[in-house]
Amino acid sequence: MAARYDLIKCINAGPEHKVWKLKVRVIRLWIVSHFANSGMKAPIEMVVLDEEGDTIQCSIKGIFVPIFEGLFAEGNMYVVTNFAVALNTIKFKPTRHEFRIHFKRDTIVRPVQDSSVPLNRFNFVPFKKIQAESKEDGYLVDVIGQLASKDNLVEFTRDGKLSSYITIELDDLEGGQKLRVTLWQSFALDLLNYLEEHLCLTYVVILQMGKMKFFIGMVMGVSNKNYNLKFFINVEFPAARNFFARVNKLDPVDGQSIMPLVCNQLVLVEEDFLRLLVYKIIAEIKEHNQDAVFVTAGTIKEVETEFGWWYKGCKKCRHGLRELEKRYFCPNCIDDYGFYGVEKNSCPDEINKLRDIKFIFKVQLKMRNLNSYEPYVIHVLRMTNENSLVSTFLDKYNPNPGLLSHKNSELLSLSTGPYDTSKVCVK
Repeated sequence: MAARYDLIKCINAGPEHKVWKLKVRVIRLWIVSHFANSGMKAPIEMVVLDEEGDTIQCSIKGIFVPIFEGLFAEGNMYVVTNFAVALNTIKFKPTRHEFRIHFKRDTIVRPVQDSSVPLNRFNFVPFKKIQAESKEDGYLVDVIGQLASKDNLVEFTRDGKLSSYITIELDDLEGGQKLRVTLWQSFALDLLNYLEEHLCLTYVVILQMGKMKFFIGMVMGVSNKNYNLKFFINVEFPAARNFFARVNKLDPVDGQSIMPLVCNQLVLVEEDFLRLLVYKIIAEIKEHNQDAVFVTAGTIKEVETEFGWWYKGCKKCRHGLRELEKRYFCPNCIDDYGFYGVEKNSCPDEINKLRDIKFIFKVQLKMRNLNSYEPYVIHVLRMTNENSLVSTFLDKYNPNPGLLSHKNSELLSLSTGPYDTSKVCVK
């Protein structure tokens, strides 16, 4: 007769005395080192999974760690009995279960071999739901997405210790805003090492038990500033395979590069133009129908000044300045930018001298109204005419002169950045 085991969903701290018996798989195990007392082992925390796919957190206090140390391993199956149950009151909860298991001195643990319990379980939260949150939820979340962009590794010293982090963006292919994720310490280094050693068209990233975190600008994202996050890239889980299938139905070009995040961290100009981004001729950029960042080459033929060659913007908040009695001020920051004496329609010689010079450009394509004559706006994020770099760029991509003379190879609305509205005609 088969042994009877309790289900995780039935676990409670009822008044009646009950000896629970579970058969579970450990899907996450971590040590809470900052809770270690002098002369006592650091507590151990686990998340376990049963055959019905339910999870619960288990805790082993430092005083009992020597009893169970070395017994548990992630991925292994165990029968566990004679434990205590209490409400889960910790700040950040890795499961939605109301209760938490506490091991006692006489808790019985027996390793078993059993394939009835899956190796893992994910409860993916849509990005839109995370971004709609108004507070940092105490429940940790699982997310899956295609790696869309990444920042540089940031290193700094705090309290005499070296720390590091990297910020990435994930796309869940649902057409919404991308999710910003911060990976700290070893997770950041693991990501960079993987990207360097595994050159792929697409990287599918899974974060399990991530913490919801507000970023600058009060945008909700996910961070791993806890002990228990698990991080997977291009794994063979069914969830990842299903996501890959969705990616493969899209335009293959969309998976060919990881765009650098537009942020305060500087990226070397050589990296931007020669390694990080996809090259397209202007005609191909204009035919693309999704937001993207590309590099291209062209010659400036004309400077449009109909609406002014510069843009009056606040240095702090980027909002447009208002004009009052020949002074500029920001209505958002209440900053006074003083008098001005610039003629908007009089283009300086420094700008006019750009005509007939070949540049390489890093451009951002932003879609707006697909039904309009020009359904996009294109911003120049970076440009250079440094001879050696332009020569290396052209040698690498070897643009076909026939393609460059394509009838669509002219950009009539190329904005030169977020702080000005100079328009250049590039061919």
